[in-house]
Amino acid sequence: MSDKPYSRDMPFASKSATDKRLRNLQLAHLLIEGGVRPINAHYCTRINKRYLGQLWLDIHGYPARGQTPLFSHVYVKTRKTVRQGTIFVMLLRQYEQTFADLKEPGVFLFVYERYKYAMADSESCLSMEVAFYLWRDYLNKTVWIRSCTQCKAGYLYSSSPDAAQSMRTCQFCRLVKASKNRKKPDGTIITQATITE
Repeated sequence: MSDKPYSRDMPFASKSATDKRLRNLQLAHLLIEGGVRPINAHYCTRINKRYLGQLWLDIHGYPARGQTPLFSHVYVKTRKTVRQGTIFVMLLRQYEQTFADLKEPGVFLFVYERYKYAMADSESCLSMEVAFYLWRDYLNKTVWIRSCTQCKAGYLYSSSPDAAQSMRTCQFCRLVKASKNRKKPDGTIITQATITE
């Protein structure tokens, strides 16, 4: 018998397969811990669904139940979540140039950590589950950053007909339009000219 460590005696193919499985187990654990449902963690890592269900139960203390949405717009409805989603998808778009394969779950976790770091002062970050659905929809090209024809700013856009109006219009133009009709505490109306003074 060889006195070398066991891993060095393994054939290269089985060692690389073992390394990949261990990496996928680690990724699945991070996804489940972050709130990504077992079915979605299975989709990314190909780890057994039953094992992932038990892992969810061990981490969260209750079984994972309920259907997973087909599109991210189920969670991204309010203006606030649309703004948060815009930031996350802009980061995805930025890192798409850096990474060879944006479909890797490790890349998703990396971008989500960068997103949380960028939003450190904000109490209302997107949850990992919502960010996961945005990532999935971005890869499927059902959400993207659209450039506004008026102000040229980028905003989160969904091609789904059921998406909220806030995912179909520029949030920046909406804020400017809303600010034109605001009133000061003394009752005077704030106009665009007042804002620029």
